Amino acid sequence: MLSALESGDPLRIYERTRKLLRANCLLLDLDRLFERTCLRVAVLRPSIDEGTNLDELLTTCGKLAIRDLMLEDLREGAEGNVELEEWDPRYGFLTDLIGIDPVKARKACVDFNCQPLENRKAFFLCCMEGLNVPQIMGRADCDKATLRIRCLRAFEALLDRELVNSIDAILKRQRSQGDA
Repeated sequence: MLSALESGDPLRIYERTRKLLRANCLLLDLDRLFERTCLRVAVLRPSIDEGTNLDELLTTCGKLAIRDLMLEDLREGAEGNVELEEWDPRYGFLTDLIGIDPVKARKACVDFNCQPLENRKAFFLCCMEGLNVPQIMGRADCDKATLRIRCLRAFEALLDRELVNSIDAILKRQRSQGDA
């Protein structure tokens, strides 16, 4: 199996990890996940024999790699590295995708990935797949109000907390002035 990993990707690990990311609606760098999954497969290589279910093994390695990366990202935040001082290529995809400030992209990914699956799914269906509201409601199995809440929570996780608080304050001020 190790020779298979060295000679390209005949086990289609890259495609498998891409599908796992999509199925779980997670914001992780695909190349980073692919490398970690390959590492997990290589570590298990000595215990693989003829009776091993390769599909199951590769899926499990992918899921464990996702867990590894999410825990790494959470640990970095817990250690006080909330914002990276410089642009980190591990999170550059998020800047490219939706314009998140590169310095704040790691925290945005962590916050988003900690959201419930239904919130992440609403975001993916809307922003990644470009579906319209009726299509998303059908696939997310929810009504319009619930969908709106899920999307807002997912977007809020991606936004800078200071920006969200500023917007909330402006809206409250406008509402109170309108009542006067």
